[in-house]
Amino acid sequence: MENKLLPRSRLDSLYSDFRRLKDLNPEGYDANIRSWKQFLLNENLYERVLLRCGSELLKELTDSQVGQPKSLDVALDALIAEGSLTSIEDFKRHKRNFILNALSRTLNNSLFRFDSSRTRISKGQEYLRDHSYVVVPTVERKYTLLEKAIKNSVCKKAVRYSDLIFTKREFCRVIGMEHQLSNWEEYDVMMTYMEHHKGLISTDLNTVKVCSKDVATLVSKFGPCTITGDDRNIASVKEGSSRLRNQISNLEHRLDDSKQLLVKSIQQKKTKDIQKIHLRTQKLLEKNLSLACKNTQNLEQVLNNIELAIDNVHLKDTFVQSQELMSSVSAQLGDIDDIEKLVDEINANRLKNEMVGDVLGSQLGDLADSDLDEELQKIGLELNNDETVLKKLSELQINSGARDKTEPSEDKQHAELAKDSPKKQPILSSV
Repeated sequence: MENKLLPRSRLDSLYSDFRRLKDLNPEGYDANIRSWKQFLLNENLYERVLLRCGSELLKELTDSQVGQPKSLDVALDALIAEGSLTSIEDFKRHKRNFILNALSRTLNNSLFRFDSSRTRISKGQEYLRDHSYVVVPTVERKYTLLEKAIKNSVCKKAVRYSDLIFTKREFCRVIGMEHQLSNWEEYDVMMTYMEHHKGLISTDLNTVKVCSKDVATLVSKFGPCTITGDDRNIASVKEGSSRLRNQISNLEHRLDDSKQLLVKSIQQKKTKDIQKIHLRTQKLLEKNLSLACKNTQNLEQVLNNIELAIDNVHLKDTFVQSQELMSSVSAQLGDIDDIEKLVDEINANRLKNEMVGDVLGSQLGDLADSDLDEELQKIGLELNNDETVLKKLSELQINSGARDKTEPSEDKQHAELAKDSPKKQPILSSV
């Protein structure tokens, strides 16, 4: 056996009976256990859902140079103690008791660490117990993929209750379990995990119903999540329809081959008996194909009637919920008389507010227009006088600045200013 996780330099120690190192060299003892655990979980058991413990496992791990491992049971017991491996019986029996499982693993790890062997049954070469164990990390990893497949292939496409019901074989095909699992034993383990540990599905002998949170509304309208007689009937009809479609496909291929053989026998000018045989075969296949098509049509009609009945149930539930909502809203509205009284009170309060506004507006009226006109006239006269004075002052300043050029008579300027504005004479005289 060649592997990358068990270094060749340590094979002698790893394949020896290193149980005696527990007291003599605890560090080496623990290092060997870690190496075996890493190899088993990350390589040997990485894709396995089930580990078949026993002589076959010892033969599988036998190395051409150092022989078979003599203390493999110690590593397996360590994986069992930490919960990475669990017996198939415990796996199916514990179901959803996650807390009890965790406490059990803790007690096993602390009280019985590696003192009590669980997988060793003898001191000889065939020392491992012949038993099946579930590889929990692999189950959890594959569950993530299967859960995604169920969500995409079933939940997102489900529009009717019947879309959630399958036979076990059809369910396996729809979600692609054949690509994830190698045999029906692993299939059974994964179905148990999805049902009892995760609550994703519900099963019986041959029926599967998807019960995830994504489709809880559809499931709740038709009773509990457990399998009912109606579920079995739906699964049976769907399986029959699927089987007929496969039969039709097979007959079509066989009919094409029969036609080619008939044409070939005619072209090769074989005997009439041979040609008649091929022709009879062709006629028989055509008859069987026609019958299969009719049966498929009848079964599809039955399935459509079932789905129509389911749609009617959904529609009835919608009507019931709508009626309940309308009744609740109507109850909150109360009697029509109370509503009319409320509207009258609102209108009365509105009219009252309008009347109050009119009264307040009349009491706070403006001054008379004649008084306002008189006041505005006075303000205008004052502004005109101020503007006239400012204009004269401005002209006076300009003439004073150009005095050297024109040199007008000062007495003449005083006379003109006195004539235009006698009240301003004191100011001009000072200049």
